[in-house]
This record gives sequence, structure tokens and C-alpha cells, in this order.
Amino acid sequence: MEYEWSDLLEENYRRYVGDKWMKGLGARDRAGYLAARTRWQKAKEIGDRFRDGMAAIRGQTPERGYTKESYLKNDKLGSRFHDVRNDRERATYEYKAGKIDKDKALPQLEKDDQYTLDGGIVDWTIVQGVRIDKEVQDKLRELREKYPRQFTIQEVSREQLRQALTVAKHLEKVKTWEAKERARLERARDERVRREVRAKEHEARKRDIARVVSENVRAIEQARAEGKVFPAWELSEAHSSLVRSMRKVRRYEKVQGRETVASLGLTGERARVMESMLTQGRERQRGKVVRGIDAIGRERREREAAECAARKEAERLAKQREVDARRRELVRQGVIRADVANVLDVIDKAQARVGDPIPPGMENIRRLRGGRELGGRERGLHRER
Repeated sequence: MEYEWSDLLEENYRRYVGDKWMKGLGARDRAGYLAARTRWQKAKEIGDRFRDGMAAIRGQTPERGYTKESYLKNDKLGSRFHDVRNDRERATYEYKAGKIDKDKALPQLEKDDQYTLDGGIVDWTIVQGVRIDKEVQDKLRELREKYPRQFTIQEVSREQLRQALTVAKHLEKVKTWEAKERARLERARDERVRREVRAKEHEARKRDIARVVSENVRAIEQARAEGKVFPAWELSEAHSSLVRSMRKVRRYEKVQGRETVASLGLTGERARVMESMLTQGRERQRGKVVRGIDAIGRERREREAAECAARKEAERLAKQREVDARRRELVRQGVIRADVANVLDVIDKAQARVGDPIPPGMENIRRLRGGRELGGRERGLHRER
């Protein structure tokens, strides 16, 4: 197991150096610390697998009341961390696959001594041939002699160690597979729930579209019967909203149709034909709704056209009023004669009524609406007379 140096490793290394300094001990450099950490991780990995494999071989499972990596509180000596413990049987199990040094083992044995004194059972399982500090050997022998029925030491061979490691690796693979399977099932469940929600939303949207179309068509017909109309902006909002909703409905149904065709194993031209048939069938079923949306759209366009025409007519009349007012002012000032102004009024009204161009020969008179040309032309006519 290899590590790349990181901010977290740097933080741990500085903490390690601080602890060594507080104890008056020397600290490794970063390379030595990293090498030691790698060895420790490898040893821990082997130790954990030895524990898990032996526990599985011996039937020490959670279903039978066994727990791994369990803390047992002791106010006098401090908490004891057990590899495996069964509270119902008041039994603990320690598994040692590698070197057993006194700094760690002796405090453990002190707590095991107290636990055994209180009536508990302690079992140490050790791999044959591992290095054990002499002080630890003496303490193990002492406790076995002191509690012959409660404190036991079992030695396993290297072959049994390999078997335990193999079992542990297999359990890890099974655990990984089970985790992936649970995740897959959870994703499938979530996807199924999402599909159900989307299907319900789709059906609700279709019902809502049909209801709104029916109500709007009925309201438009009633207003027409009463000689009333809806404003174009209101028809536009209603029609645009229905078109957007129907677009969502069709998009959803298109995806569902493709999935249905794919589930039937159809591909190529056969798949396209089937998708087309499904689309046509859906459109036939909602023909009344589509016709209603089209009717609202036509009413919208008619109202927009009518309002646009009314707007243009209002603008034309306002402009005409301005022209008439200016023309009356010119007549009052004596710039043009009243009969000429009357002719211009007739021309304006005729053109507004039929939309014809200015009659031939009347171009100059029509230009009298301009102002400067009007004054100059009139003065010219007057002088000629």
C-alpha cells in the first residue's frame, strides 16, 4: 500500500513529531515516517483479515451475538479495545497475526486480568512463530496459570493463517458485491419511483390540458354569443400555455414510445413504423383537445389582427386630427383658402376609405399638407391670379 504525500499526511506527521518531542524521543524524517506508516498499514490489513477470517471460521457472527472492534469501558484501567466480544457469554477474543510488543500488549493484558477477575472469559489466538517480547510471554503464562478455565491461549499454524486470510478476502469480495448490489437495487428503486412520479404528473397534465381547453372554448363561445370578446393578450397567454404543456406531453410520450419499442426488441425501420403508429394513435385519442387548442389559436390570431387594425385606425385618426388642426390654423392665417382645405379633407377621407393612391393631377394639392410647400405654392397661385 503506497501513499503520496499530502496535506493530511503533513498534518499527521507534524502531530507525530510533536508527540515524540513531548516524550523526549527522536522522530523519523518524512521518508522514514512514510515507510513506517506503510508497514503499519500493511500489518493492520493482515491483522484485520486474520481476525475476520478466524471469526468467520469459528462462527463468531453478529447473528450469534459477536461484535468486532468493541470497546469495553473500565474506569480504573481505561477502556479495552477487543477484536471480538460476546456480551451474552461475557467472552472476549484477541487475534495476533504479527509481532507482539510489550508497549501495546502489556496494558491489554492488565485489563484482561481485571476482566477475568470479574468473571469474564478471555481468549488469545496467536500465529505460531511470531515474535513476542519476553515480558509479554511471562504475563501470558501468568494469566493462564492464574485463570486456567477463563484465560486461554491458542496457537494456529501458518497454514491456518493463510486460510483465515483467504476467507477474509472472500468475505471482502462478498461484502463489496453486496454493497454494489444494494446500490444497484436502490438506484433501480429510485428510478422506478421517479418513473411513477413522472407518469402521474403526465396524466395530471393531460387532464389539466383537456379541462382548460374545454373551459376556454366554452368561454369563447359564450362571449361570442353575448357579443363580447376576450382581449388578445389573455387569449395569447392561454394559447401559449396550452401549446407549451402539449409540447411537454408529446416529448414525454415520445420517450416512452421509444422505450416501449425497444422493450419489444424492434430496431431499424420496424421500430420507426411502430413509433409512428403509437404517435398516430395518441393523436387520434386527443383529437378533440388538439382541435380546441387550434380554435383558441384562431381566436387569438383574429383578436390580434382586429386589435392591430383598431390600433392603426386610432393612430390614423389621431394623425388626421393633427393634420386637420394644422390645416385649420393655416386657413385661419390665410396661408391657404378654405375651399382648398376642403378638397384635401375629401381626398384624405376617400383614401382612408378605399386605400387608393392620390388621383392623377392632385399630387401638388396633396403636398399642401406639408407646410412649407403649402405656403409657397399658395402664394404662387395667388400671384398668378
